[in-house]
Amino acid sequence: MKSHMLSIVIILLGTTPCGFLGATVYPGGGTTLTGLSIGSPVNIRWTNDLNAELVDVCLWDGDRQKFITVAERIPISQRELTWSIPSDIKPGTHFRFLIRDDSDSNNMDMSSGFISIGLKGASESNNDELQANPDIWTAPSPVSGALTIGWNAVDMQLLELIDGLQRIVMQQPLVPGQTSAVLNMNPISAGMYYVRLHSASGNVRTEPIIVSR
Repeated sequence: MKSHMLSIVIILLGTTPCGFLGATVYPGGGTTLTGLSIGSPVNIRWTNDLNAELVDVCLWDGDRQKFITVAERIPISQRELTWSIPSDIKPGTHFRFLIRDDSDSNNMDMSSGFISIGLKGASESNNDELQANPDIWTAPSPVSGALTIGWNAVDMQLLELIDGLQRIVMQQPLVPGQTSAVLNMNPISAGMYYVRLHSASGNVRTEPIIVSR
């Protein structure tokens, strides 16, 4: 029987399934980049199986480049969890939810697109602005072969692939004006990695990716 917490009124992002391998995670961003409010309950759902008994639910804060644990050791068959967004979550525009095998941190998947949390007045104008100005995006997700990376800024100088221990796995210099690149992920082991872009002005933008085998 599901816990009573799952019966509370929830706020959902209007998303469509995004065809991930493993567990497709909701809510997601993309074309329906609706904002969530601090203190509001959000229903986190996942479909399909990671062939795991228990999963951990996390939130990726792309603005501050860190993971926030939502819940641990949840039966994967439960397929949903209602979580009230705590007051200590700092507002941002680059959040994603992630489902991870509790016994194998390399077996995971995350929601598509970016989610905004805690923005003042999450209006359509906010959504349009965020949707038109993503800092960095990757496809497909998860990836097993070629990874396509795109970004808006034209002053990026260096592209790096970083593993979970912050070790540089791959490095590629960029030419002035370049706004996309393709990385061959075939030699890379399964797991969570980070695409990191360095700009000429010293700014750094990081985006998590999942390599699936």
